[in-house]
Amino acid sequence: MFCHSWIIRRTKGGETKSTLRVFRLQNYLFLNRLVLLLAIFNYVLYIYYIKGRDGAELRVGLK
Repeated sequence: MFCHSWIIRRTKGGETKSTLRVFRLQNYLFLNRLVLLLAIFNYVLYIYYIKGRDGAELRVGLK
């Protein structure tokens, strides 16, 4: 990743606090995105496999 190499390069320059804060922020955003994708994936699975047994219920769920 380009961002991670930039962080390592900036840390060698001596600005450790700001770069570590940026790294923590990127790590948090990555975890947040992962949790969001898992939630969307679980919702889609719920619609298709639990409500999808009845075709009419699936059509109502997708509207």
